[in-house]
Amino acid sequence: MKKSKIFLIITLIITAIGIGILMFFIISTAGKKKIEPAVITTTSMAPIDDSEKLIKTPNQSDLFKPKAGKNPTDYKPNEVVAASLYTLINTSNFMSTTTGESKSLFVTQKIEGTRVKMEKLAYNMSASSGLVNTAFDAFFNDTNCQYRKTDKIDNLAKTEVEVIGYDKYLEKYGHLPMDATGYLINEETYKVSPTIKKIGDDYVISIELDPASDKGPYWYKREIATNAGTEIEPVFHYMKLKLTIDSKFRILKIEADEEYEVNKIITATANTKYTEVFSYENVDFPADVKEKYIN
Repeated sequence: MKKSKIFLIITLIITAIGIGILMFFIISTAGKKKIEPAVITTTSMAPIDDSEKLIKTPNQSDLFKPKAGKNPTDYKPNEVVAASLYTLINTSNFMSTTTGESKSLFVTQKIEGTRVKMEKLAYNMSASSGLVNTAFDAFFNDTNCQYRKTDKIDNLAKTEVEVIGYDKYLEKYGHLPMDATGYLINEETYKVSPTIKKIGDDYVISIELDPASDKGPYWYKREIATNAGTEIEPVFHYMKLKLTIDSKFRILKIEADEEYEVNKIITATANTKYTEVFSYENVDFPADVKEKYIN
């Protein structure tokens, strides 16, 4: 009888704890907005206009085709931004590596990534390691995407590939590796007007985007939510970017500094800083990617 009472008490305690956790989750997510479906488009599919004017597409970054022989000093800062995005989107071959970290609740997550575009093929890998490990990669041809997601980068090779369409990938991450960035950058999403400074032979553009959900993070918020394993829309506090470009409007480096709240079981504020460095010479896919998807 005594053992039965002890068992009953333990059961009641566990049940109470479970109910408490459930109620805490319900309360903490009450009023939080879930990410809603949107018409999926991408800057890499945006119409390209040969005339020297800003190309505007709803819910897309502004694009601008610079005239041959002109350099960034010949245009306004917002035109230089649009010209840099245009140039990257219309570059047949490029690759980049991303490194950075995200800090939240005294925990630091390391961030790393790779993306490659070669003509009609593209590849993207992103990984986060620390208290929580997650990694995914995706290989794109002109019809679909071969996608893998697992707990850490070392396990990608052992993870089964899922073939999905571009639309499903965009629902998860909001942008493709052949896009210039995941941010929505146009005249309506600047918090303040961009500024440009010439340093040596290069130009550094400082950008601060409006962190409202329908502004700068409109597409990018999907990547944050997917990586965090939540359907609750992240709330951004600020989004700051620095684009380093050369005289041909080629993006050499993107530096990001952003802060946002992510809600899963609890609400946590994360400060993320990363640097993406671009290369346009000797572009190639990683050896294991070529072996699996191309050779």
